[in-house]
Amino acid sequence: MSMFKIVTGLGLLMSLSSLGSAQSLIVNGTFETPTATPTLGTVVTPPGWTQGGTGRVDVQTYSAYGGTAPAGTGTRFAAFNDFDNAATSSISQVVNLNAGTEYDLSFLFGNFNGTNNSVTQTLQYSIISATSVVALSGTINATSSTNTNFATLLQQFSLLFTAATTEAYTVTFTSTTSATTSSDGILDNVFLTRSVPELNSRVALPLALMTVLGCGLMSRRRRTASLPTA
Repeated sequence: MSMFKIVTGLGLLMSLSSLGSAQSLIVNGTFETPTATPTLGTVVTPPGWTQGGTGRVDVQTYSAYGGTAPAGTGTRFAAFNDFDNAATSSISQVVNLNAGTEYDLSFLFGNFNGTNNSVTQTLQYSIISATSVVALSGTINATSSTNTNFATLLQQFSLLFTAATTEAYTVTFTSTTSATTSSDGILDNVFLTRSVPELNSRVALPLALMTVLGCGLMSRRRRTASLPTA
């Protein structure tokens, strides 16, 4: 009986800790498809995304760039202005959001720079509805000189916003960088999830203890009820 109470209590604690996890609304945000190995210089639009602009965004592998993938990033990423293509390029996809709901847009971005010159890779991000309601927008500038180490050049971004209307929104990432010789913007791990506030520790711990004690009391009542009467 005691083992049952402990396991049940731990199971409920795990349920409480998993409240913040949610499924991403973005399709192929890790750019792991297609599974075929892309060739440098060949345009491979990531499935699930729509390519725009006059430039290009390709699916590439960390190994093709001569590097090792950081933990948790898989083997592929989206490369902006790959193969020294200097022009505006973008990828986008449509998601459905609910009014009054808070969301979290998170992604990795960095400047893969194989030159000795200081180069800035500029990434614009936006989430705009079909009726032109701007839920989120901004610009990231990644400046570096000779940095081809993915473990240090990729930076994590997490942006919270609340949808004002219930409708379809377009999530777009755009590169406007002109200096792209031996320097590419690297995008990976794009996730869009509902933001679930974490329980305050002063509330969560007593709640968890009450849950475990409650399981113990219920177990004791069952055991008492099953005892034979004189």
